[in-house]
Amino acid sequence: MLGGVKNYVVDGATAGLILVVAKTDDGEPGVFAVERTERTDETGKAASGLEIEQLVTLDQTRKQARLTLSAVRARRVGHPATGITAVTAITRATAVSRALLAVEQVGGAQRCLDVTVRYARDRIQFGRPIGSFQAVKQRLAEMLILIESARSAAYAALDAAAGREAASQESDLELEHAAAIAALMAAEAYGYVTAQTIQLHGGIGFTWEHDAHLYFKRARASAVLLGTASELTDLIGRQLEAIL
Repeated sequence: MLGGVKNYVVDGATAGLILVVAKTDDGEPGVFAVERTERTDETGKAASGLEIEQLVTLDQTRKQARLTLSAVRARRVGHPATGITAVTAITRATAVSRALLAVEQVGGAQRCLDVTVRYARDRIQFGRPIGSFQAVKQRLAEMLILIESARSAAYAALDAAAGREAASQESDLELEHAAAIAALMAAEAYGYVTAQTIQLHGGIGFTWEHDAHLYFKRARASAVLLGTASELTDLIGRQLEAIL
C-alpha cells in the first residue's frame, strides 16, 4: 500500500499505469506500479484511495496532475535477481529521459528558426525584407549556433544511451554526463530561440493567433521538467569530479 502526494506528474490524469518512486519499509527507494483505473465496468473508476487533480500549467500542451495516494494498492517493479537497484534504474531512466527531452527541445527550436527565417524573408520594412538588416541576421545566426551546438550534444547523449552496456558503471556515468550536458544546452537553446522568435515576428509574435507562444511556453516548462540550469550545472560538476 502506498501513501503520499506526487506533484507535477506528466499526463497523470490520463495515464492508465503510473510508476511511483517511494520509500520501502527498509528506508530504501523503490519503484511501484499503480493502476489508475480499476476496470470493473466499461467506463472504469478511480483506483481506491487515489485522488487526481489536474493542474493549471504554463505549457497547456503538456498536462500535469497532482496525485494523492491513500493506502493505494501497488505492485513493486523489478526483481532483486537482476542485480539492478532501484536507485540505479531511476538514475538510468532519468538520463535517458533527459536525452529524449533534449531531442524534442532541439526539434522545437529548429522549427522556430525555420519559421522565423521564412518570415524574415517575406516581411518587408522600409522597402526591404527585414532579414536583410544586420541586426536581424545576427540574431538568426546566434539562434542557429545554439541549435547546432545543442543538436550535437543531444546526438552524443543518444549515442551514449544506445551504446551503454547493461553492467558497465563507466558507461552509466558516460550516459548520465552526456544527458546532463544535452539537457543544459538544449534548454538554453530552446529558451533563447523561442524568445527571439517572438521578438523577430514583431506584433504578430505577441498574439495568441500565432504559434510562437506555444513554443515559448513549452521551452520554459521543459527547462525545469528534469532539472533546472543550476541543478544540471552542479550535477555536471560532480560528474566531472568522478570522471577525473
